[in-house]
Parts: sequence; structure tokens; C-alpha cells
Amino acid sequence: MVAPSSCVIDAYVRFLYHVGEQSLPQAFVQIRKKAIEGDPKQLLGNSNTRYRLEVVLQRYVYSKPLLLKEKAALREAVLMLLDVLIDLGSSAAFRMRDDFVTPMSA
Repeated sequence: MVAPSSCVIDAYVRFLYHVGEQSLPQAFVQIRKKAIEGDPKQLLGNSNTRYRLEVVLQRYVYSKPLLLKEKAALREAVLMLLDVLIDLGSSAAFRMRDDFVTPMSA
């Protein structure tokens, strides 16, 4: 088995950011899977990767939160990715995570 590479993760996130909308939101599960095969902080540590991933996550966390929350694997993936981004110093991810875990009012 080939270990995940930060270059490959960066290329995939760049694809999602530009033209890969059809792969979302399931792509979050795939990124999580690859990230936990290695060192998530190292694999997502590139500043360009972090920025693009934040933007792609924002598209869903703020506009389609119920879609992300209805499937356990997708919810876990989003939370894990946000946690890693927070550990890497992302204030945007901190706000997204806070909004994502806050229950919606009826």
C-alpha cells in the first residue's frame, strides 16, 4: 500500500476547489480516509491546501449542513477535517465547527 502524500492531497483539494463540485460532499470522506492513513497535520499542512479545503468546506457547512449531518460517515469526516484545520491554526475552521455542531432551532 502506498502512503498518502501531501502533494496528492493538495492536487485533489485543488480539483475540488476548481471543478470537482460533482465529487462533493462524498469527497470529504475520501480525504478523511487518506488523512488518517498518514499524519493528518502533515498531509493538510500546506497553506494552499488548507485555504482551499476551508473554502470547499464552507460551501457545504453553511449552505447544506443537513446534508452533511444526515450520514454518519460524512459528519465524522467533516468534523475530523475541521478539527485538523483548527489544530493547524484555522480560525475559519473554528467558526465553521462551532456553527456545525450547534443544534439548529426549530
